[in-house]
Amino acid sequence: MMMFDEGHFGYDIDGACVVSHVNDPEISSLMLQDMINTLQQLMHTHGVKSFVLDLENVEFLNSPCVGVLVAFLNIIKAYRGELALGHCSDSVDSLLQVAGLYDSLGVTGDFAQTVARLKCG
Repeated sequence: MMMFDEGHFGYDIDGACVVSHVNDPEISSLMLQDMINTLQQLMHTHGVKSFVLDLENVEFLNSPCVGVLVAFLNIIKAYRGELALGHCSDSVDSLLQVAGLYDSLGVTGDFAQTVARLKCG
């Protein structure tokens, strides 16, 4: 497993899976897009197809951030990959439920089980 720290996020690569940890409580859409760009590069350079985004430190997501996540999900699906979000705060969880994206974005209550299901470690 390789670990990297990019400031506002970090990630662990384990085979064809990446677990990315968001470090900012109120991540902006620009910071999230920066993280997604890095993850997309990993799709092309390392053959990564499964992504788990650990949102444990995120207290708030705005609607542009949700748009970035949906765009990333569409790219991942085109490559026959998977995306799951874990450790969502109550506010993030509620936002995704109200937006009707809870299931599409693979929100999970059991982070360890999701990581194991996607073979991330």
